[in-house]
Amino acid sequence: MRYSSALVLGTLAVGQAAAANVRHASFHARRSAEKKRADAYAGVNWADVTYDLSGVDWSSVFASKSTPTPTPEAKPSSSAAVIQAAEVKPSSSAAVIQAAEVKPTSSATPAYTPPATSSKEEAKPSETKASIGDVIEGVANDLTAGLSTVCSKLGFLEPSADGVSDKIWKGNDSPWTVNFANGASSTITVFCWAEADFGFTLNTKQALTAFTLRPGAKQTYSWAGGLSSSCSAVYPDTGKAFSGGIHNAWFEITFPDGGAGTGTFDVSRLPNMSGHAISAQGSKCLSDNDTCSFICNKIENPDEDSCTYDYSLQNCNAANGGGGGIDAKYNAVGGGCSTAADSESIHVTFS
Repeated sequence: MRYSSALVLGTLAVGQAAAANVRHASFHARRSAEKKRADAYAGVNWADVTYDLSGVDWSSVFASKSTPTPTPEAKPSSSAAVIQAAEVKPSSSAAVIQAAEVKPTSSATPAYTPPATSSKEEAKPSETKASIGDVIEGVANDLTAGLSTVCSKLGFLEPSADGVSDKIWKGNDSPWTVNFANGASSTITVFCWAEADFGFTLNTKQALTAFTLRPGAKQTYSWAGGLSSSCSAVYPDTGKAFSGGIHNAWFEITFPDGGAGTGTFDVSRLPNMSGHAISAQGSKCLSDNDTCSFICNKIENPDEDSCTYDYSLQNCNAANGGGGGIDAKYNAVGGGCSTAADSESIHVTFS
């Protein structure tokens, strides 16, 4: 039973109960009035009473007269009927709603337009791929990409990729330049430092510069004359030496200063005889793992495959343009390839 129907029935029941109470009270009142009238006529002899009806106008007695039809108690019934009828209407409305709900089902299929949606979705992946490609290319061309990670992994102080303006800096605006190239299949990070004051201990001394080279990438740096320095590359398998430097082969260079003779450069395998290969080509001489390079005569540190004192300069003499320069390690004549006196550009490739 719905709440509204129950409410109507309850209202009718209350009305009927109230009417019954009124009729019940009137019944007692009439009995009391009749008793009073009966007491008043108690001494009347009704057998002697006669009725004189000769003066009655019987035509007027039976004439039809319009009398109002009171319906005090019928109104609740009609109201109930109206309310009940109103209650029935939602059922018909529900049927209309149900019929309306059926219509979208038949028209749902033609409303779908897959071609337009498909074309938009196909445009997004190509746009995303292009964005990802731009990001990867940007990272690959960034000289500082991964530099912080390498320094953190090895415990090195992080230098600037731009270098130090009066010693080593990015660009080719000096008579003395080094053109670095990555000939390896993996990305490398190149560190360059001053030889003086144990500059190779990169865990305590900040390098003059450091930069990242992806496979096949190249970068040119300028040098100040008279600076003795070294460079080495960190590969994915390169670790830190016990000394705090890079556990790999080094490229060593001292350019001349103010016309005071010629400079020298070489490849030193002393820090790690099993390290990655380096090739340094100057105007007069080539230094690589087998020519004009320093090697250990005896391995003094087996854990690092390195030596400190017992070493020699291999395959380097006047015939191939070497042997007359300055040994960068001891800053004395006797080692490496010679440079030109006025300017020099050396091409260094890490493999």
